Amino acid sequence: MSGDGRPVGSGLPTTEYSRLLGIIRRVRQRWRLKLLLRGLAAVSLAVLAAVAGAALLLEWSSYRPAAAWGVALASWAGVGFVGYRFLLRPLGRRVSDRQVALYVEERARELDGALLSAVEFGAAAERLSSVSPRFIERVIEQALAGGRRIDFGRSVDRPELRRVSGYVGAASMAVLATLLLSPAPLRHALPFLLSPWGEAGGAVPYGIAVTPGNAQVARGGQQDIRARLTGFDADAVRISYRVGSGEWRDAPMVADGDDYLFRLFEVADTTEYLIEAAGVRSDLYRIDVVDLPY
Repeated sequence: MSGDGRPVGSGLPTTEYSRLLGIIRRVRQRWRLKLLLRGLAAVSLAVLAAVAGAALLLEWSSYRPAAAWGVALASWAGVGFVGYRFLLRPLGRRVSDRQVALYVEERARELDGALLSAVEFGAAAERLSSVSPRFIERVIEQALAGGRRIDFGRSVDRPELRRVSGYVGAASMAVLATLLLSPAPLRHALPFLLSPWGEAGGAVPYGIAVTPGNAQVARGGQQDIRARLTGFDADAVRISYRVGSGEWRDAPMVADGDDYLFRLFEVADTTEYLIEAAGVRSDLYRIDVVDLPY
């Protein structure tokens, strides 16, 4: 390049060649904007699908810890893949001036190869000593004349930009509506997806409150065990218990107001028990037997 910015030996006017490259830069920016908007729309839809799918799976698994972690990891992996495939990977591509010119020619057939030829001659001006500088200048002028017909690159991808902008707006509104008007399963699933390792992720919306939990009872006495369901309903509530080192037994609990009741008679040895309903299981509790005066 010479001191005034024109290729050595080419005689190319700096202003005209800069205007030509300006068209290429403008089209490249619009192309990248189109990719960005398309990627954002895809990621928004992926987030929406991940939240809806996670809510269904967590509801089906009753928020078991292993299932919650698996669903959260799968959801983040799916969103990450979509973000890489439709956002990071396309935007990371390097596109040469020649590729951009060819891209424009494919969408503006009226240029008839003028832009592509001008870019190729202008980039290779230093190596084309046998080509008249006046000829290269004329090629660039023809390309600029054609550039006026495409508004110097502003009309390229204009319909596509409008369309993908609508996609982004619709996807964003769908995500916003889901977050604001979401039913209970979606609201319960969001904390697990946003922070499965934190306190919010550990706050299971379904549980069984057990009374008395761990307790002591006089040898030969009886013990009432009550269970109350929180966050869900169930057709049947059952208790599993084991006396001493014996086998586990299973029995139904009887509805008693808002609670469910089961009574252990003549407790003679340490008893372990837990409550289960609709796939939700309580903690394991223990009743110790002590020799107390009546």
